[in-house]
Amino acid sequence: MKTAIAAGVPSQPYVMVRARIPAELEKIQMEKSDMSADYSLVLKTVLFKVARPLFMIVAGVVCAENADSESVKPGNAAGRMQLGGADLAVLELQQSRHDLPCTVTMSRPKLGFDFMFSAGYEVRVPTRELTGEGNDLTILFRVIPEDRPASYIAQTIHVAQLDEHSKRDIRLHGIFKLGEGKYHVDWFMRDRRERICSKSWDLKPKVNSRDSRLRQWIPQGLVQPAEPLFAAEPPFIRPQENSLSRYSLIVNLDPPDPSAVLIDDWQLYRVVAILRRMERDPRIKPCSIVVCSVETQQIVYQKENPASLDLAALGEALRSVKLGAVNAKRLVSTHGPAQFAADLIWERLMKVDPDALVVLGPKGSSEAGVSRRTLEAFDKPGKPAFYLSYDLGYDTELSPSRDPISSIIKSLHGFEYSINRPKDFFDAWSDVVARIVRTKPEPSATTDPTSR
Repeated sequence: MKTAIAAGVPSQPYVMVRARIPAELEKIQMEKSDMSADYSLVLKTVLFKVARPLFMIVAGVVCAENADSESVKPGNAAGRMQLGGADLAVLELQQSRHDLPCTVTMSRPKLGFDFMFSAGYEVRVPTRELTGEGNDLTILFRVIPEDRPASYIAQTIHVAQLDEHSKRDIRLHGIFKLGEGKYHVDWFMRDRRERICSKSWDLKPKVNSRDSRLRQWIPQGLVQPAEPLFAAEPPFIRPQENSLSRYSLIVNLDPPDPSAVLIDDWQLYRVVAILRRMERDPRIKPCSIVVCSVETQQIVYQKENPASLDLAALGEALRSVKLGAVNAKRLVSTHGPAQFAADLIWERLMKVDPDALVVLGPKGSSEAGVSRRTLEAFDKPGKPAFYLSYDLGYDTELSPSRDPISSIIKSLHGFEYSINRPKDFFDAWSDVVARIVRTKPEPSATTDPTSR
């Protein structure tokens, strides 16, 4: 699938983040964004390992209007892309070229909640350089980890007819994921007229000495493409499955604005990355998962005794939900978000009977706190409860005491953690798991039915 540039596409901040949300959400967000003097293009990459100088590359890209990617098998001739001697020579020279005028800016690697470093670049090309009846841009770059084979990434972009009098720049963004280590990047872009823009740079993503404990979760010398947000998790088998502690998980996806139609991009990325990490923990397992919006009093997704984290199903559920809509049932309800949260937590503790309760969500999401009567109705279930909360990054006048989930967790004598940075989550989850494992009740003795 080729990516198309069309005149009049609005510039969007965090463009690569939005590339990984469902297409319907992308369309809504584009309509809400402000117009800019720049064009913007969302790029998605597919990674290829290379063993020989001359080889076949499978090209995979994402269109700005469509967040779904297409991987073409090597056997599909239409998807083949030959790396010839000329392309390899450009990479091997490691020189900056500007036959095709452009400016390449590298982004500093940043550790995400997936415990991989996000690295990338922005390319600016004057619109006048790509005017005419259309053009095609090919981007090819390789990322070479220290003492490991190179990984190659290819992108193909179709440029629609542009206004030759425009003084705007076209902006192209690329992103890829790295583990900790040293890397060298050789990058070039070629247009239909075989003009080249090329650049090389070095990267050294690493954690500082104070955060060295994070290396338990950070791979070394690994290169990966930016995968789709709801890509399926690889199969994960926990040892001694039947003897593991079981926790009930509630995920609150309140938008920053109760009237908002879609969930904030950064919030969605953070939550999905955290869910992936929870899924991979071999020491405990979820016995139920509920994804909801406390503020709008909606259950978005629910699964009992999940064999694995079904992100594809969660993505489908998020595509169909309308958080900003107010239905008739909610209008006539005498209960508010606080009571909704209390009822949901009570149900998870009593009905599911887990070894522990874990709640994940934004801090201070409701204008009304939980009534004293509601809090007093909570009996002590004798099970640990944990609240992992994060700041959405927006100014709010809500005090922490108005967060209904926080009030309920306190009444359960639970623990609350603020996880605004990856290392916050690392420390919080390590403590949560240690407490759950430590407080797991011993299995009760069974009676031999033959002795009756």
